[in-house]
Amino acid sequence: MKGSSRHMSRWLIASILWVGLWGCRSHKSSAGSLELISPLSWTDAGSRFLERLRVSPDALETAFRKQLKQNKRIRWTRNQRPQIGRYSALLSMHLRFAHDIGGGVSEDPKSRMHLVLEIELLPSTRQDQRLRFREERSALYDTSTPPPLGKIRDWTRELVVMGARSLRTRLDLQKSSTSELLGYLKNGSSLQQRQAAALLGRRGERRAIPLLLGHLSGKEDPKDLAIIGALVQLKAEEAVIPLIKLAPHASSVFLQQLVSALAVLGGWHAEGFLAMLSSAHQNQQVRQSAREAFEELRQKQQRLLDKAPRVAISPLTKKERLGH
Repeated sequence: MKGSSRHMSRWLIASILWVGLWGCRSHKSSAGSLELISPLSWTDAGSRFLERLRVSPDALETAFRKQLKQNKRIRWTRNQRPQIGRYSALLSMHLRFAHDIGGGVSEDPKSRMHLVLEIELLPSTRQDQRLRFREERSALYDTSTPPPLGKIRDWTRELVVMGARSLRTRLDLQKSSTSELLGYLKNGSSLQQRQAAALLGRRGERRAIPLLLGHLSGKEDPKDLAIIGALVQLKAEEAVIPLIKLAPHASSVFLQQLVSALAVLGGWHAEGFLAMLSSAHQNQQVRQSAREAFEELRQKQQRLLDKAPRVAISPLTKKERLGH
């Protein structure tokens, strides 16, 4: 169980940072065109999910392609020969449920449903790096009745379209200057704010921290995840208290993401909060994640103390001991 929880904690940290991994490519390479090999591929789990929903992968690819057509730098090809800038797309989708809301087991018969889409662009050459995008929708539902399949089907289509828009927007913003990205973060659309946050985090632009904190909403939406990922990349210790303030109304799924971020940012406030969660929260996975994060912080602090230079202190003389 402990190993499984540690794996989950590492996966959560990775998922938070996924929004910023586009920057692995060089600026020159990313400024060019991008080719996607058709058709789109789905993981085994994603294919089974679509089969249960009776959703056609071909229909989803049509919606995906329609969105990407609006960016002239994205092209489709059936040529699988390795070439710089040519990628195959691998998609996965799954449902997660959080039955506890607001820091404990919910007293009303409602839970939070998370539908997650993960898009991975696999390069055909070693010169390019793997790219990842993540989209998520969540909403409360009444546990006395199953989540309506029609709603999940609608969300599935919406997330595939949103994934295409994220890729398109990231390409549009990739060449923007830092000042332009700050402008998008301040006044842009929600999608532009998400992608601007990811790029500013990758560029290490600490001037973005006040704007990022101002946009934290606690709605457990993709924009919050992008902002948290950027704050982690920027090592923004001033984000610790604002992140802790999101916890009282967070579902267990989102709370574990906060735990992962706090484990990276560290500090006394984060350590105290993680210690409290590790013993007081009613969700076992949250307690375990918080306990491991707390232990990692303590070990990190001990390593820093061990590396600190030691000051030699001379023993007191007889006159000093007598106070003369």
